[in-house]
Amino acid sequence: MTVNNQLRNSAKRKRIGLALGGGAARGLAHIGVLQVFKEHGVPIDCIAGCSMGAVVGGIYCSGQNIERLQELALSLQESEIMDLGRPRKGLVKGKKAERLIDSLCCKKTFAQCVIPFCATATDLVTSRTVAITSGRLSKAIRASISIPGVFEPVDWDDMLLVDGGVTDRVPVDLCREALGAQYVIAVDVAFRGWKREKSTNIIQTIYQAFETADWRNVQNALPNSDIVIAPEVGPYDEKNLRDAKACIEAGREAAEAAINRIKNDLELWDVIK
Repeated sequence: MTVNNQLRNSAKRKRIGLALGGGAARGLAHIGVLQVFKEHGVPIDCIAGCSMGAVVGGIYCSGQNIERLQELALSLQESEIMDLGRPRKGLVKGKKAERLIDSLCCKKTFAQCVIPFCATATDLVTSRTVAITSGRLSKAIRASISIPGVFEPVDWDDMLLVDGGVTDRVPVDLCREALGAQYVIAVDVAFRGWKREKSTNIIQTIYQAFETADWRNVQNALPNSDIVIAPEVGPYDEKNLRDAKACIEAGREAAEAAINRIKNDLELWDVIK
């Protein structure tokens, strides 16, 4: 029996989860990672996503074809998701993005996902990380991408939600706690000490400050994963979609480099359990 068949047929194998991190446009590398896992037959039992990781993960868990997701990423224009408003709570209203996500998720709720999913956000009222596992997927993902100062926050019951990266950009622990994953593959696509160009506008300034702070926070989360996949997306601009193809390819390359270790880990468990 091949490793792939062992992974699919063993009733004793660990529950495999993905923790997909935030990173704005660089997060499109998650598409390449998912493609490689599909090609190698590695089963994914659940996904926890933050910011762009929530976008890719949520749409994928809703049942969207990964090839279709790549087509969208390569053709998407910023005008389709940016609806500028009066800067009271954020520069971008976020309604256009939410409608697009809702369409791509076929208006599904978490309960209708084909793969269990969790979106992470941060509640400004309590300063806590929130694991969203119920309700409309599009609203939860919209909350998870709401970079403070850029997107307007999302009112959710008694909470005011912004980007999950404020407190937990790569949700390794929530993948275990909220979704029951036993083997967690973390995918980190954000800033890791690369030198950047000086910001030239308010959005760049806000984003770079936010990115620097959450890079510090995420160092505590990554060691709790079983393996970290870190695509080399540093050369690509996180603020626009022009490098989508290169980011996807970087995700593929990083996943291919890690795939043998993942298969070996899972095959070992099948033998010893």
